[in-house]
Amino acid sequence: MNGPNPYKTHSSKIVYENRWMKVHEDQITHPSGSEGIYGYIEVRDSVAVVAQNQLREIFLIKQFLYPTKIWLWGLPGGGGEIAEKIIDTSKRELAEETGLVSDDWKILGKSVVYNGLSTEWQWSLLADNVRESKRIYSEDANEISDGKFFSEDKIREMIQSGEIADNQTLAALELLFVNNDMGGQHGATDHSQ
Repeated sequence: MNGPNPYKTHSSKIVYENRWMKVHEDQITHPSGSEGIYGYIEVRDSVAVVAQNQLREIFLIKQFLYPTKIWLWGLPGGGGEIAEKIIDTSKRELAEETGLVSDDWKILGKSVVYNGLSTEWQWSLLADNVRESKRIYSEDANEISDGKFFSEDKIREMIQSGEIADNQTLAALELLFVNNDMGGQHGATDHSQ
C-alpha cells in the first residue's frame, strides 16, 4: 500500500534521551482505527564501509556488541556527526577503526536499519584500493579485538557459519555483491546526511 501515512499521531513526547539517541512515545490511532502508543528510537544515520584492497579482499573487524554480549566479525562504520557528509563520516570511521584510507569511494546504496523501531538509515560505501595509514583511536577502540582482510569466498562461509551476523554488515555486503553481479559499482556522490 502506498500513499499518505495511515497512522494518526495525537501527541509525541521524548521519554528518554542521551547524546546518541532519543526514545519517543507517540499516542496514535492505528490504520485499523484502534488507539495505542508507538515507541521508536531517533538516532543519526550511519555508514558501513566495505574496505577492499587491490586483491579484492575485504577488511573486517571483530567487535564486541554490548547489547547482545557477543563478538562478531563485521564491517567498520558508525554514526555520523551533525553536518558531516556521508563520505567524510565514512573516511573518519574507516581511519578510526582500521587505520586504512582510500582515495576511491563509491556509494553502494541506502537501507533502513531497524524497520519499525528506529529512524536510522544506513549508507553503505565501498572504499576501494585501501592502504594502511595511522590509526586514529576513538573512545570505542577497546571494543575491537582484531581486524584483517578476507576473500569473498571466506566471507560467504563466515555468513553461513554465523561469524558474520549483524544486519548492517549483511546489507552492505549484499549491496556490494549485487553491484558486482550487475557489472560495476555506483559512482560516488557527495551527499549530506
